[in-house]
Amino acid sequence: MKNLFRSLAVVLAVGAMGQTFYVYAQEAGIISIEKEEQALMDLIELKRQVDVNGEPYTIFNDSFKDDGEEILNEEDFKESFTTHALRYIQAIEAEETLREVIQRPEFRNLYGRDNPGI
Repeated sequence: MKNLFRSLAVVLAVGAMGQTFYVYAQEAGIISIEKEEQALMDLIELKRQVDVNGEPYTIFNDSFKDDGEEILNEEDFKESFTTHALRYIQAIEAEETLREVIQRPEFRNLYGRDNPGI
């Protein structure tokens, strides 16, 4: 009887750990390297087309409507590009490298008085 309760306790503990990992994985979200890579490539192509043709962003915006993103101007483009670039950095697990690179002297303007704490 004692061994039965021990076995039951071990099974319940393992089940609880599994459930904890599952919930954590759902909350953290899994970032797809391929998806972020494709989004960055699409954004680079969009920027090239806008710069070459001199057309507004709205003409070339069809590829981003599927993701619920609308890029209507330069600010929208910058925000989207930065978001996807940071997600890509997270997907390849390079956050620490990003911090180290930002601390280099040539990037001092990124962490000046206007942006403390970066």
